[in-house]
Amino acid sequence: MGWQNEDDLLHHLQKLDRVNPPRREFVERLRQTLADEMAAMPQKRRRRRMIAQTGMLTCAVAILLFFLGANQQAWRAPITAVPPVQHPAEPSKQHVPSPPEQVPHNPEDVPPMTPHTPIPPASLSPLIQNEADQKPTQKGVKQPEGGEEKRQPPAGNIMRTQRHAPKAPTVQEQAYAYFQEAGAKDLAQFQVNPFLSAPGRGFVVLNRMVGGIPFLADRYTVELDEAGKPVQSEMIQNAVSLQDFPSPIPAVSAAAAKRYVADRMKLVYTAGSAPHLRYQLMFSGTLDAMSGKQWERSTEEMPPSKSIPVTPAGKNMFAHTAEEAAALLADEFGIEAKGTVTVQNVGAETEYTWEEGQGKRVRVAVAMQTGQLTEWIVIDSAMKKETPDAAQSDNDLSDKAVSALAPYLDASIRELQAAGVQQAGAVRTYYFNQLHEGVPIVDRTFSVTFDLGQEKVIGMRLGIPDGEVRLPAAKSAISREAAAEAYLKTRPLRLAYRMLGEAGQQPKPRLVYYIYYHETPRLEVDAVTGKLIVGSGHNRNFSVQKEAAQD
Repeated sequence: MGWQNEDDLLHHLQKLDRVNPPRREFVERLRQTLADEMAAMPQKRRRRRMIAQTGMLTCAVAILLFFLGANQQAWRAPITAVPPVQHPAEPSKQHVPSPPEQVPHNPEDVPPMTPHTPIPPASLSPLIQNEADQKPTQKGVKQPEGGEEKRQPPAGNIMRTQRHAPKAPTVQEQAYAYFQEAGAKDLAQFQVNPFLSAPGRGFVVLNRMVGGIPFLADRYTVELDEAGKPVQSEMIQNAVSLQDFPSPIPAVSAAAAKRYVADRMKLVYTAGSAPHLRYQLMFSGTLDAMSGKQWERSTEEMPPSKSIPVTPAGKNMFAHTAEEAAALLADEFGIEAKGTVTVQNVGAETEYTWEEGQGKRVRVAVAMQTGQLTEWIVIDSAMKKETPDAAQSDNDLSDKAVSALAPYLDASIRELQAAGVQQAGAVRTYYFNQLHEGVPIVDRTFSVTFDLGQEKVIGMRLGIPDGEVRLPAAKSAISREAAAEAYLKTRPLRLAYRMLGEAGQQPKPRLVYYIYYHETPRLEVDAVTGKLIVGSGHNRNFSVQKEAAQD
């Protein structure tokens, strides 16, 4: 129905059959429909008008932006392309810690890296080419009389061409160049070892790479001065072939090596001026990657032993002169001190030494402040050269050692723990630590030395009493796994080949997990905070052991 046209509507209504008029309901419904449609007409017209206006505004904005962009592009200064700098390949994809300040005495004894590409000599390093002759001219800009264009672009954010000066050769590149000139053999097989090198001091170590793993026994070492001139150098290669190197495929996993380190974390106390609860890593720093066992074990790597109950008597002995020390030694232990006596102060102790001749001497140490006896020992070089028989070697004197110590221990000591045994010829020394809450106090070490032939006590270390010390609770310690993780973040295990051999066997290349600079310095983990601290130095607090090494 064309009801929008009112004239047509009226004309149509006039022609309706007047004999049969429409029903009243139909008429009322038609009237209401027409009224509703007429009321909605203004709103629909406004909506159509708004849509049309919005479209026109959008077109205008688009046209304006187009002209502005074209205008700015016309003023933009041309960009000069600069060739990319081709830097030497990185030695490793993993982060390399800064090398320590000290140069290792034996650079062979250090751990591995991941494979990387050798750094070429400085002469092979690409230089960035200047493009001074490739300056495009700009239209509408007057050229100066000098002939060189002085382009003055309009104000705004305009990119400028950057010039790069030739790059100076690095210390590593200078080292490669030096070894090239020196005719170093198989230089292409060698890489800079970032864990052994100290470029800041001009010290560079190159190791031979075997399947991406450094062979630490083959090394080229050079120290350069500030001008890049060699101060000293060394080139070492071993007569080994590739067939002598074990394949890394059957090696134990890195995760298994880390678990081994965690198992070697030992919880200990130090009761010095700053009491600590700490973890000591009882590990030589070299783990055989094929067997999963460590190399170069020592007394400090002995497994912990059970608690030894003691009943101390707290007997103290004092000497303030050499005569008093000799008399004390004779009365208490039946040892006669003869010969020329010398007196010297060592740390907090005063030592009296009697030289009897023929490699035999007696030494007594007392606390410098109080004169309390701290140690005595009979040193006989001949006894250390003797070979004990099988019965003497198998004779366990640890119980006798505890019985000999008990009368002179402080009354507060209730438990001891065996800390190791050392033997030199017919002389054997037993070491013990005081226990606190089941944890050894490593700077409270006692020792008893025996003559195995006579089963006689010939030495005793009682230590300097330091009184009561408040120690942290053992239950506050972090786990061994957390301690190992903290340690290995700073000194990680790395694969390397080293020349190692069993006792009496010829050394050969061994695949190992290695900790670089494990002993320089020896680090420990604070068992409460989890932070690394410098070692206490009490892993081997054995005075008699040092004396034996001197003889």
